[in-house]
Parts: sequence; C-alpha cells; structure tokens
Amino acid sequence: MQEIIRYATLAANGHNTQPWKFVIKQNAIEIYPDYTRRLSVVDPDDRELWISLGCALENLLIAARSAGYTPEVTYPYAADLSAFV
Repeated sequence: MQEIIRYATLAANGHNTQPWKFVIKQNAIEIYPDYTRRLSVVDPDDRELWISLGCALENLLIAARSAGYTPEVTYPYAADLSAFV
C-alpha cells in the first residue's frame, strides 16, 4: 500500500503544496486534506487544494488497478472532516 501511496503523491498539485494526508487502514487507504498546507492568499476557497486531492485520488486509483486491486471510492460526510479544518 505504501507504493500505491507513493504514486498518489506524484500527482499534480497546486503550487507543489502536496496538501494531503494518507492513512492506511486494514484494507483501505484514506486521503484527507492537510489544511496546514493551504494557501489562503492565492486559494482562499481551497479550490486548488481540493483539485489537488482529486489528482492524488486519481493517481491512487490508477496505481491500485495496476497492482491488481479493484479500488472502490467512498466519501465521508462533511461533518467527519471537521477535525481536519
């Protein structure tokens, strides 16, 4: 799973901030925004941050498929992300 995450971190991201955190669970990899890397002046609405997360997710999915996995994407409720704000 760490190799799959390595490919995810090669994703395009706004101003090379790499605004993501990965958590490895038993059979899952979770990705979260890393708000400590946000650019409040050039990206006040975190638009580029979230686009960067989408790019990392896409790389993660491609790497997982390449490794023989059949990835499944689920999204948390917005309230579950409050700990990361």
